[in-house]
Amino acid sequence: MVSVWQIGVLLAGIGFLILCIFAATTVRDVGGAIKRMERILTDKNAEIESIIENSVSITNSVDGIASNVNKATNIVGLVASVSSHIADRFGKSDTAFDDDSEQMSMDDLIMENDEEIKNNL
Repeated sequence: MVSVWQIGVLLAGIGFLILCIFAATTVRDVGGAIKRMERILTDKNAEIESIIENSVSITNSVDGIASNVNKATNIVGLVASVSSHIADRFGKSDTAFDDDSEQMSMDDLIMENDEEIKNNL
């Protein structure tokens, strides 16, 4: 007669067999993926080397662009600050400067912010 422990051992063996089948298919799929990657790397070797050689100049270009964007952002911020000071000083008027005294005041305002502009450039 078959005892309970024998059925348990049989079920454990069947489970182990199923687990081995899944592991084998996974290993086979990973092996295929590695072979495809090797083939791609072999086919595209010249292009990859070109990218690696030019990576320094690409990085420098990106750094230069980021620096220019940062400077432009600072300039826009300063223009906004100057326009805010002008609006506060001249009563938030949208009219152009017609009077020399108002123009002189604007020149004084620009001179006040000149040091801030130099520091941000």
